[in-house]
Amino acid sequence: TDNGLNRYNRTNGTFSRYMHDEKNKNSISNNLIYAMCEDHAGTVWVGTSAGLNSFNVASGTFTVFDDVLQKTILLSSNFITALHADEKNKLWIGTAKNGVNVYDISSKTLEVLQHKDGNTNSLTEDEITCLYEDKSGNIWIGTLNGGLNKYNPSKKTFSSFSRESTNGLLGLNSIFSIASDQS
Repeated sequence: TDNGLNRYNRTNGTFSRYMHDEKNKNSISNNLIYAMCEDHAGTVWVGTSAGLNSFNVASGTFTVFDDVLQKTILLSSNFITALHADEKNKLWIGTAKNGVNVYDISSKTLEVLQHKDGNTNSLTEDEITCLYEDKSGNIWIGTLNGGLNKYNPSKKTFSSFSRESTNGLLGLNSIFSIASDQS
C-alpha cells in the first residue's frame, strides 16, 4: 500500500496499521510498501521506497536493514521493489534502479547483481519488478523494460528472454509477475 503496512488478525477480524514515525526508531522506514516475504526462520521482510525492514511479528516493531548491519554492508539502493527468500537462506532484494542484492542471512554477506554493458552474463536491466524461484533453484527476475532474466545461482550464469529473442511471444519487455504451472 502507500499508507503503511496493514496486518489482519484472523482471530478477532481486525486490522492493525503500521506507519513510519520519525520519532520512533522501531517504526517502518517508509509508508510506501512495494514487497514482502517471509524467510524460513519466520522473519517477515518488508521492502519500501526508503529501505528494507525486518518485522518482529510478536512485538509489532521493525528494524531497518542498515541498522541490523550497523552500516557495514549497504544495499545498492534503498528503493526496494521485490523480495524473495530462497531455500538456501538467502534474501533476494530487487531494487528500482540498481539491480538485485543477494543477502546471505546466515553469513551476513551481500552480493550485487547488476547490468553490465556488453556483458551477456549480467542482468538485462537494473529496474527490477519481480522475483521467483523455480523448482531447480533458479531465480527468475522480471524487469521494467529489459524482459525476463533467469539466474542460476550455483553456476552464476544468466539467460535472458525478451520480446525480440522470443519472436514476439513474450509480448512486452515489462514483466510484473512470474508464476509456474504445475508441470
